[in-house]
Amino acid sequence: MQEDYGIVDRFVSDYLTLLDGRLVKLERLLAGVDDEATLVALLSLGTTSSMIGADDVVAAAKSLSDAVEACQDTETRAAFAQLQTAVISVRRSLANQGFSALPTTPPAVG
Repeated sequence: MQEDYGIVDRFVSDYLTLLDGRLVKLERLLAGVDDEATLVALLSLGTTSSMIGADDVVAAAKSLSDAVEACQDTETRAAFAQLQTAVISVRRSLANQGFSALPTTPPAVG
């Protein structure tokens, strides 16, 4: 059972570590109007978010995907803001459960 917790902890830590980069990438893709790459990135975010139960992020990613597919600029901006809010919420919720992102730099040795 302890081994299972280690796997879950690592998955959630990896998720949190990659989350900010995923938002930055999505923002860049949206600004560059690369709809196909945006939709792929949203599918990936939605899938991994569903695996940890981040339903608000899944819903926000779906809303953003729908807005991108419909070429609705105003709705796309609003949906991206909703996604950012959902990410903040899930990050806070996971931190309250004891999860954290992996360090981005290796610890100093010796």
